[in-house]
Amino acid sequence: METDAIRQIFSKEEATAFEEAALPHMDSLYRTALRLTRNDRDAEDLVQETYLRAFKSFHQFEPGTNCKAWLFKIMTNLHINNYQKKARTPAGISFDEVEEFYLYNKIDESMGGHGGKNVEEEVLDSLLDSEVKEAIEKLPMEFRITVILSDIEGFHYQEIADILNCPIGTVRSRLSRGRRLLEKYLWDYAKDSNFFREKCTMSCSDAVDKLVDYLHEELAESDNNMVKGHIQQCQLCCNRFEFEEHLGRVIQKKASKDQCPDEIRQKIATRLKSLL
Repeated sequence: METDAIRQIFSKEEATAFEEAALPHMDSLYRTALRLTRNDRDAEDLVQETYLRAFKSFHQFEPGTNCKAWLFKIMTNLHINNYQKKARTPAGISFDEVEEFYLYNKIDESMGGHGGKNVEEEVLDSLLDSEVKEAIEKLPMEFRITVILSDIEGFHYQEIADILNCPIGTVRSRLSRGRRLLEKYLWDYAKDSNFFREKCTMSCSDAVDKLVDYLHEELAESDNNMVKGHIQQCQLCCNRFEFEEHLGRVIQKKASKDQCPDEIRQKIATRLKSLL
């Protein structure tokens, strides 16, 4: 909504007071509306309706209090009334099955437990803006709005509870479950990213399956390079391969000392000579 449009509808004094208090929060409201509605046109309508509703009840706003929280409460109520019926919980998802630190554990597992000091942060930084937004939009509505209000807009728990008309305990629960589910969705993007194609050349289990062939130089060049790349990055597998390589040398050394006795050599030579 443009400033001029407001001035056309309302008096100059009313519009000025409203503009100073409410318009600085338009970006926050719009990006939240986009995540809520998942539709540009619906987001635009929701923000416009929020501002019109806010202006009509602006006399109820207490100067000096949090105008942003007040606007978000209005928009949230509007969305619940007008749009929430469109939201559906994704089928087949059990939120309680998503473990704590899901994304961290998946990254660590993929890097063999030895990905490097800041590899987890590198994975997060490699995610595209669009991927993070899409992951947020996949969240069920009650989790989505709580994550947005807390992690994106920076509201405190009590403010979120006031906006959503729910207890603080509910806010904590929704935020915890929402973050866990968000990590699951983000992992779906991260595991197929260029970062993992470059950094995670092969999983530990796949590398171990090819261990013997690698040590005996029986792998195709492409597989050989993938195994080599993996053990350069994974200290655990590097230690395993070095152990197996040393084991091979020990086996060869310890079991290759026997020599054919001279007596048997002589017998073979005699029999061969008799055939001439």
